[in-house]
Amino acid sequence: MDKRDLVRFAVVVTSVKLFSQLYDRDCRRRFMPDGAWLWPLMPTIREVVDLELMNEDGPHGADATYMLMNGKTPSPYARAALILVTIPQVLSFNERVQLFQKLLDDAKAQAGNTRDEFSRALQVRIQRHEILRDGYDFFRKVCDVMSPAALKSRIKVTFINEQGLEEAGIDGGGVFKEFMDNLTKNAFSPEFGFFIETDDHLLYPNSRAKFIVNNAQRSVRTLPISGATLGECCI
Repeated sequence: MDKRDLVRFAVVVTSVKLFSQLYDRDCRRRFMPDGAWLWPLMPTIREVVDLELMNEDGPHGADATYMLMNGKTPSPYARAALILVTIPQVLSFNERVQLFQKLLDDAKAQAGNTRDEFSRALQVRIQRHEILRDGYDFFRKVCDVMSPAALKSRIKVTFINEQGLEEAGIDGGGVFKEFMDNLTKNAFSPEFGFFIETDDHLLYPNSRAKFIVNNAQRSVRTLPISGATLGECCI
């Protein structure tokens, strides 16, 4: 990398940081008109975003960063991924939802709708009185041992009652929904302590969560797992 490439990369990084800081400031105290942060003349993302962004061949955002650092022009996919990751606010919320839904639909089509195939489902046993702990352990194991992509498969839940016995019935979807409802309700509850509620009933991560679990590393790992559970609810 020569000096010119370093300068170019530094300009991009600094510009993105400044853009995001100004946007955050505007969110707290409005000084720009509605729609000022959107990029309406940006058809590239709408045209190129598809399942390739979700493939495990490599993170396209990282590819774009690497190419910028080496004075190369990133591919359209890499540029789109970099924009979506670093400054997603240039697209409206509705557009981001549409992109997210498109990625989900493409992923399901490629996977052959595995969520409807009982034979390929992930199995999990959940104790009724330990839904939060068992649920987090399950998602952590899937993400660490298998891969986050495995969560696209159907998940079959078996509840264990207080007597240690399996509850009767076959999970055709209702038991899983009950499990996810209870898991997310507990995980994001301010009473649990990992999130704090604002006056207008929004949530943000509690910076003192590490003192709740007496393990800073575990508290940091909990946030991605919380995101995985929330993402599973959206699929």
